[in-house]
Amino acid sequence: DGTFESEQGNTIISFHNINNDEINIIENTFHNNNGNVATISNCNSIVTFKDNLINFNVAISKDKPIIDITSDDEIHIINNTFHHNDGIILKTTTKENISIEACLFDENKNKYNPYGTNIESSGGQNDIDEYYCIIAINELNLQINNCTFNHLSKGAMILTVKENIDIKECNFNSEMKEEDSSTTNPDPNSNIATINFDKSENTISVEKCNFTNMRMPSIKSSINTKTILITEVTIERQISIENQPSHSIECSSTNEFDIEKSKIISSGGIY
Repeated sequence: DGTFESEQGNTIISFHNINNDEINIIENTFHNNNGNVATISNCNSIVTFKDNLINFNVAISKDKPIIDITSDDEIHIINNTFHHNDGIILKTTTKENISIEACLFDENKNKYNPYGTNIESSGGQNDIDEYYCIIAINELNLQINNCTFNHLSKGAMILTVKENIDIKECNFNSEMKEEDSSTTNPDPNSNIATINFDKSENTISVEKCNFTNMRMPSIKSSINTKTILITEVTIERQISIENQPSHSIECSSTNEFDIEKSKIISSGGIY
């Protein structure tokens, strides 16, 4: 339980080589820091990051997220608020399950440096990663429930998961003015999406989620996905925006592709 702020380019909390234990980071405030504020690396312990406030922090390196967690055991991200941060907000890497629940991502900016100007991309998948709030990599299952992403400037999450991905009751919106779209919106023909399923070898499920005023595809998957289930999803454009995406959903599956009880209102189609 503490408050951490005003560091210049340093890691505030670091755990390394902690095995067969539990790592709990609970009820802390990380405010106005430049750099990687929390790092967990080379650990084999259950990690819980819960009830924290992470606001006005800036990632000073494009390969170092603000929160970077790597463990060979389960990772749980619960009831955290990420507000007005610049850079990749959260990266989780594990061989076990990941759960992200009841988190708020509000007015965060991706692809920014400490001086508030865009870092130019040189191309490639690593550069694409830089456009997302969340990067999740794991060899088992991923669950994301009841999370809200407000004022998105780029994508919400890019996911590389070996088994199943389940996203339920999440809300995504950009809520930006039309005149802002030219500076904050990626090319609609790029590989960026609000939810980008970079890899899943089993089942992807998106249920009871809402996407409002997206400037890129809302849901995008890669070709190695077996089953895609989209249920009770609403994709809606409520304001006039520049560079509206041609497709709201771009998915490819080798086995089953189901869309049920869903709505696309004044937005792109399905490919």
